[in-house]
Formats: sequence, C-alpha cells, structure tokens
Amino acid sequence: MDKTTGQDIPDKKRLLKTREVIQPYVHRTPVLTCSTLEQITGATLYFKCENFQKGGAFKFRGASHAVMTLPEDQLSNGWPPTLQETTPRLWPLPPKCVAYRPIS
Repeated sequence: MDKTTGQDIPDKKRLLKTREVIQPYVHRTPVLTCSTLEQITGATLYFKCENFQKGGAFKFRGASHAVMTLPEDQLSNGWPPTLQETTPRLWPLPPKCVAYRPIS
C-alpha cells in the first residue's frame, strides 16, 4: 500500500499475470526516441507510443484488463467508451454502453 496515495501497489507477480491476460488483445507498442528533443533538453528521452494502441491510448490496456477480470454478473453493466469500438470484436460481451451525464 502506498502511504501517500493509499493505493495498492502491484507486485511483479501481479503485473506479469495482468500482462498474460491482456497480451492476446493489445498491441505491443514501440518505445521511440527523438534526437532533436534530446539535443534541446540535454537529456535522453523515451516515448512510449501508446497512441498506436487499439483505442488510441494507454487506457485500452487498463480497460481491457478491467473488463476481462470482471465477475460474470457485472459484465451486463456495459463497458468504458474506450472499449466501445473494439470490445464486440474481441470478447463476447453484451453490446451495451454506459454514458455519463453531468450533474447540475
């Protein structure tokens, strides 16, 4: 448990299990560098290109894992907008999306 945030910090075993669960459904995205930005900053920079992920963002990894590890009785509640487009092709889930509206 992180004392600052109060959030659970996953150990290596949990991270490897998560990777195993989502691996068939996500792209392995590249890590790139940019010599121009490195010259400007004077630092070595690495860019994890999650914009190449299905869904266009890193959120796809977390949302995929969340959906795939939900108990069966909770799957009928829908899934996050990040997964709306890809979920029906990947998993046999009910085609339902939950949209949130602002509270006035």
